[in-house]
Amino acid sequence: MPAGAAEPAVRFDAAEADAALAFIATHAESAWRWLCQCEVWRALQFREVSLGVGIPDDEFRSYLLSPIIAKRANALRAALERWSSTDLQPAAARALAYLPPDAAIQTILFPVIKPRPNSFVFEFAGQPALFANLDPVLTGQRFENMVAHELHHIGAFAAYRADAGRLRNAAIHWLTCFGEGLAVLAAAGGPHVHPHALDSAEERARWDRSMQGFADDLQSIERFLLDLLNGRLAETEATRLGYSFYGVEGPWYTVGWRMAVTVEQNQGRAALVRAVEDPRLLLSLYNDSVSPMESRWSRQLLNALAAAR
Repeated sequence: MPAGAAEPAVRFDAAEADAALAFIATHAESAWRWLCQCEVWRALQFREVSLGVGIPDDEFRSYLLSPIIAKRANALRAALERWSSTDLQPAAARALAYLPPDAAIQTILFPVIKPRPNSFVFEFAGQPALFANLDPVLTGQRFENMVAHELHHIGAFAAYRADAGRLRNAAIHWLTCFGEGLAVLAAAGGPHVHPHALDSAEERARWDRSMQGFADDLQSIERFLLDLLNGRLAETEATRLGYSFYGVEGPWYTVGWRMAVTVEQNQGRAALVRAVEDPRLLLSLYNDSVSPMESRWSRQLLNALAAAR
């Protein structure tokens, strides 16, 4: 843990998962009402609606009553027990190793059962919280890696909020999405560890294929950022394009990871960590770490970002 960092605190709250499992087991209306009244479920619904992909109650109910979920019920319950007994301090330590020295991680981890199999950070009761899709496949080190990835986001969000005025610029705001790549690096534990070292061969192969498109992806993001800085994108189009770089593990992950690894290997982790507080720094540090013959950001973009307010 970096010197000066507060001891991380990660509280585990299984209210939504417990309520969902009770309804799966009993199909009782009282269990359904308990689930619908759960604050965690209401926060999850609010988040999904805010993204335009709300989960209708009838769709969620049908999902929980489906034969597929019935077959998975025991596995979900066992996964919840394993998750609840996992020591999350090692995961927090990996996240803090790639955050500023005064970074703090204070959060709640909510295991959730829901139709969409994604995990994410979202505000709950005034603080960022981790909504982790309850997945029986994620056990042991794989679960810790997922938690470390999301805890890095939580620590980084605090650094971004410290200079929220700068992030009002749309292009600089979108640069924070490269935090996905930094979180991948932090979760793995270092630049010499494959991001999917513990995952299936298919997941490793998917990542490796995506990395082959690094040069093209860098250029696509550069065009996007320049169009933003020059006022050539309407807000709706900017949002569509920006989110298109997420994918399963799209360019925000792969380009961000490649830059982060390159900077750490050439300039040290301390230099990389400075880029958490100012995401523009990651691009210039990366350029300083590679030869002019390699894929890099244009001087036009770096100058425009430096001047952006």
